[in-house]
Amino acid sequence: MEDKVLLEILKTMDENKAKDITYLNVSNFNPLTEYYIIGTVMSNRQALSLANHLKDVLEENDINVKHVEGNQTSDWILVDGMDYIIHIFVNDARNRYGLEKILSSNDIYKVE
Repeated sequence: MEDKVLLEILKTMDENKAKDITYLNVSNFNPLTEYYIIGTVMSNRQALSLANHLKDVLEENDINVKHVEGNQTSDWILVDGMDYIIHIFVNDARNRYGLEKILSSNDIYKVE
């Protein structure tokens, strides 16, 4: 893995106690983005805090954060960093939405 920004995103997620962190390289299929990064946290408050940290990491790397979707009651927060789409799920929301299952059922996406 050579992508410095991706490494910083993964490190920030780990330092902020996200669990089951994974990423999908979608660059061969999706011309609008490079990676989907997915992680799970224990609370809505933790999700918002992590989203703010990730927004800072992206901006420090001159990545335009298009928007952050979700609020203090959301169980899924999305940080749209153009080439880096970050999904932060609270607890069982990750399984309930099944994003990875949907994406991996399409042979184009590869979980790394």
